[in-house]
Amino acid sequence: MSTLYVDNLQPNLGNQVEIPNLKPLAGSVINVWEARKTDTQSTSGFTVVDVSDLSITLTPTSASSKFLINFNVRSSSNYYATYISLLRNGTVLFNEADGAGDSRLRVTSQIVTEITDSNDHGIMHCHTVTILDSPNTTSAVTYKIQTAGRGASYIAYINRSVPDRAYTEYDLRAVSNIVIQEIAQ
Repeated sequence: MSTLYVDNLQPNLGNQVEIPNLKPLAGSVINVWEARKTDTQSTSGFTVVDVSDLSITLTPTSASSKFLINFNVRSSSNYYATYISLLRNGTVLFNEADGAGDSRLRVTSQIVTEITDSNDHGIMHCHTVTILDSPNTTSAVTYKIQTAGRGASYIAYINRSVPDRAYTEYDLRAVSNIVIQEIAQ
């Protein structure tokens, strides 16, 4: 153990100390973003729409950065299924399931519930997904959430149940969000 004894400290005004620009340690979080949706939204038919307020535009610190993306989107539908997609610059992510070339829909997340349960009992689906993405760029990147209804006139809802009754224990309203962490490499 060493001891430093000093009678008087004087600033050295003639020279400035420069601190080097240190590179973040690999695996460390260097930026965090969040977008939150607190109101409701609906769409009818199989028309894909942006979920308002669930979009983040960011500029990566480095082309080697990875992005840990977590989203929680609450939704319901009066016809069985709800669909949620995460897009990076217009391209749907996490939809590369085997079976390419067939006619099955490719989305980031789908949840199905009995139609009577959703319509009568206020069930909401909770789309919770974690994705590690590598955009490999230092240009601005936009991540956003999209949803769609099903069939001709069926309706999909965000942050509310189908019946949306104002009861104390049924049909709660919810909040959806997306959180993105930039991870140094």
